[in-house]
Formats: sequence, C-alpha cells, structure tokens
Amino acid sequence: MPLSLPIDADANELLSASPLALLIGMLLDQQVTIEKAFTSPRDLVRRLGHEPTVAELAAFDPAALAAIFSARPALHRYPRAMAGRVQQLCQVIVDRYGGDAAGVWAGAKTGGAGGRRPGTSASGAGTTRWRTSSTAPRWPPSAPTSRT
Repeated sequence: MPLSLPIDADANELLSASPLALLIGMLLDQQVTIEKAFTSPRDLVRRLGHEPTVAELAAFDPAALAAIFSARPALHRYPRAMAGRVQQLCQVIVDRYGGDAAGVWAGAKTGGAGGRRPGTSASGAGTTRWRTSSTAPRWPPSAPTSRT
C-alpha cells in the first residue's frame, strides 16, 4: 500500500519509492504545512534534474544546496538552515548506515515513543523527539502494520 498524504500523486509516489525522500520530508515537517514538507523532496528532485543519492547530498557544496533550497518558491520557510540539516542527515546516513536510507528502519522492532532522530544529541539545542509510535514508517510502505 503506497503512502497517501494530502499531496500530489507524483510526490506520494516518490515518498513511497524512496526512503531518502521520506526522511527528507519528515525532517522538513516543522514550521511548514505537511503539504509543503512532503512535496519538497519532489521539488528538490525537479530542481536537481534527477533523484539524488544520500552520498550526493552529503557531499554537495553547502552554498549550492542552500541556493537550491532558497530558489523561489523556497523548499522550506527556513531554506538555508534546512538545506544544512538535510545535508547533516545524509552524512549521518552515510556514516552509520552505509548510505542506505532504508537502513534507518532496519532492525527496528517497534516504534517506541521518545526515539531520537539519527544524529541528534540526547540533550541540548537541536534535540527533537519523534512520536515514533504513530509516525515511524515501515519500509517498504506496503509492509503490514499493526496499530492499537
């Protein structure tokens, strides 16, 4: 069963097919509408002219990626900051998961509450808690889920 968010069909298709796109959308889902957060990965693909890899985004020139995020219409309310966060996320995926975005979910038994995003500290600035019991996706999205 593919993802079905209240966004364009092509954006939903990308989120369903690409673990990286889904992670980027989840990262961008702050201080913008859900529609903006989860269509921005598709818009990033369009601006680049291809679907980027984790390694490509991790190694991207930071100023160039910020410019891509900032081009009108911007991909986020805070495009430069979020371009940097996307790049940091991709670097964590390269370092901890060998560049495999789906590896973030590999081996997860449940989506227990209070999980941390990859690369965040347990305390201090930048810590964001996820409500993973209801938001942690299973990969692939067609895998059966059990919600009580």
